[in-house]
Amino acid sequence: MNPPGTTDAKLHALFADDACPRWLREIDRFLPVKPQFSLHGNIRDKHPFPLGDGDYDLRTTAECIVDYLSFRGYQHFLGVYPLYGLVVLVPTDEDRRAHVKSTLDWLNATEPDKARLPEFKTDGMASRCYSHCSFAAAVELVERLVSDHSSKCAILFDYLMGQTEQGQTREIESFVRSLILSYEVGPSGDTYNTVFWLCDRDNDLPAWFTLNNPRVRQVSVSRPDFRTRSLVGTALLAAVPGFSDLSPESRSMAASEFALSTDGLLINDLQAIARFCPTQKLVATDIAEASRRYKLGVTEDPWRQIGRERLSQTESVMRRRVKGQEAALQKALDILHRSVLGLSGSQTSRHSNRPKGVLFFAGPTGVGKTELAKAIAEGLFGDETSYIRFDMSEFNHEHADQRLIGAPPGYTGYEAGGELTDAIRQRPFSVLLFDEIDKAHPRILDKFLQILDDGHITSGKGERVYFSESLIIFTSNLGMHDVTPEDDTFEKLDSRLRHAISQHFKEELKRPELLNRFGDNIVIFNFISLQDALDILAKNVRLIFDRVADVRGVRLTMLGFDGSGQAQQGTPYSFLVEKCTANLREMGGRGIGSLLETYLINPLSRALWRVDLQHGERGVIERIYLDGNVPIVQVSRM
Repeated sequence: MNPPGTTDAKLHALFADDACPRWLREIDRFLPVKPQFSLHGNIRDKHPFPLGDGDYDLRTTAECIVDYLSFRGYQHFLGVYPLYGLVVLVPTDEDRRAHVKSTLDWLNATEPDKARLPEFKTDGMASRCYSHCSFAAAVELVERLVSDHSSKCAILFDYLMGQTEQGQTREIESFVRSLILSYEVGPSGDTYNTVFWLCDRDNDLPAWFTLNNPRVRQVSVSRPDFRTRSLVGTALLAAVPGFSDLSPESRSMAASEFALSTDGLLINDLQAIARFCPTQKLVATDIAEASRRYKLGVTEDPWRQIGRERLSQTESVMRRRVKGQEAALQKALDILHRSVLGLSGSQTSRHSNRPKGVLFFAGPTGVGKTELAKAIAEGLFGDETSYIRFDMSEFNHEHADQRLIGAPPGYTGYEAGGELTDAIRQRPFSVLLFDEIDKAHPRILDKFLQILDDGHITSGKGERVYFSESLIIFTSNLGMHDVTPEDDTFEKLDSRLRHAISQHFKEELKRPELLNRFGDNIVIFNFISLQDALDILAKNVRLIFDRVADVRGVRLTMLGFDGSGQAQQGTPYSFLVEKCTANLREMGGRGIGSLLETYLINPLSRALWRVDLQHGERGVIERIYLDGNVPIVQVSRM
C-alpha cells in the first residue's frame, strides 16, 4: 500500500472514485500511446475531481487535466488562450510562485535563444503569468518543447481562437505543422510531452487534422449524468436555506429532486440554481421549482393557477365551439386534467420533463380539429391567440428543420434563430399546434421525437429550449383518401384511420418509435352529422347578424330562422340549409362557412347597400334565390 500523498496513492484515489469523469479515465487509458488529444463538448463546465475518502472538488476541464498529469509526473504546463496568449498553468496543490519560477527557468534553459522565447509577465495580482503571442507563434514554440525530453510537459490549446472564414480555418499552416508534429514526436519515457486541444464542437478543428489520425485521440466531454448531478447537488444544497433542518431522508430526497429536475444542465447551472434559491425566497424543498424557474426564465406557473373553476370554463368553451366530437373532447379533457395535476409523464419519472400533454387529432377536414385547439387555448389562457400554430405543409423539404430550430453557425439565417425555438422561449406556457403533420419532411419528425421524449431541443445557436410547460397538438388527414361510402359508422372510420396512421409511421416513414410516443393520445374525429351541421350553421348566421349590428347598427332577422337550426320549407333559411349541408362528408364544418360567404354574406352586402338601412333600423331577409348562378338576397325594412 502506498503512503498517502504519493503519486501512486493520488492516482489510485482519483480513479477509485466513481465520481471521476469518464473522459479523464479515457485520457489516462490512451496517454501512453497518443501524443495529442482533442477534447470536445462540455469543456466550459466544472467537473468533480476526487480527492480521496469520498471527498471531491469542482474544477475546470483544464484544472482536471493539469492536476491529473501532475500525479503522472508531468512537471510543466502551458495553456494557449485567445485573450492572454501563452499562460503558465499551475497544479492546484502546488505553490504558484515556485511553480511559475520553475517553468520559466525550464523555458529559458530549453530556449537559450532569447529572441525566439516570448516575454512573460504577470498581472497585477501575480496570479497569472502570461505572454501575448499569436497562435502561429505558440504552435512553433510547442514544436520545440514537445521534442525536448529533459522534462515532462503538457500544452493545452483552448481553441476559441479557431475562428473560420467561409468554412476554412485561418491557421491552416499551423495545423499542418501540428499534424506533422503528431507523427514525428517521440515518447518521453512512458508517455509523450502531450498536446491537448479543447474545443466546443468536434468539428472545430480541421477534419483532415483529426480524422483517421492514429496519433490524435478524440475525447468527448459529456454533460454530467444523474449520479454526478446528485453528488454535486448534495454538496450545493448545503448552502441552500432550510437544507440543514431536514432529516437525512428529506436531504436525500431533495438531492434526488435536484438531479432529476436538472437533466441536461451543467454543473455551472447547478451552482447558479443553488445561488438562485435565496433570491427567489425558495428553500431546499423547493429545489425542483427553482430549477423550473431557472430553465424557463419565468417565475409564474399558469398551470398551477388553473383550478376546478377554470377547467369547468375550459370544458364549456370546448363544447360551445366544437360540435359532435364527444370522443375528442373527452380525450382532450382527460389530458388537461392530468396536466393541471402534474401527472403527465409520471409513469416514467417523478419529475418528467416531457410536455404537459400530447394530442394527435386525425379525421376528415373541417370537423373541428383546429377549432378544438383554439378552444383549449382560449379556455386555459383566456385568449384563443395563445396558441402557436405551424402549418407543416410549409416544412416539407429536407432543410426545413432549420426554419424551426434555426440554422447552425456559419449558415445563412443563423442570427435570425428558429421559428419554433424562438416562439417557445418567448411563451413557454402555450398550446402548440402542428397542422397536417404528415406533410412535414421526415427529418423534422426526428426533432419531434426528441421533444416528445426528452421535453427539450437544442436550437441552431446551441441553446436548450424546453417544452415541459406546453401542450402539443398534431393534426392529420392521414387515411381519409382510403375512406369509402361503406365506412358509414364512426367505428368503421376509427378503425380505417388508425390502421392508416399505423401504416404511415411504421411502413412509409420507418419511424414506429414516433407512433409509440403518441400512444393512446390519437383521437379520431367523426364526420359532421346533419344535426351538428345545423347547429354550426345557426351559430354562424347569428355571428353574421351580430357583426352587422356591431358595424352598421342594423338589426337583421330572416324568415324561417329562429336560432335553433331548424327551418320551415320554402323560407330563406331553408334555402341556406339546403345549400350549406349538401356535401358534409367532403366539406365538413369548414365548408359551411365557405358556402355561407357565397350564399349569404356576399349577396347580403349588395342588398344592404341598395336598401340603405340606417343606424337603429331593423331589416328582414325575405328571400334568397339564384338568378342564374348568382345568389340574390332580398332585404326590406321592418
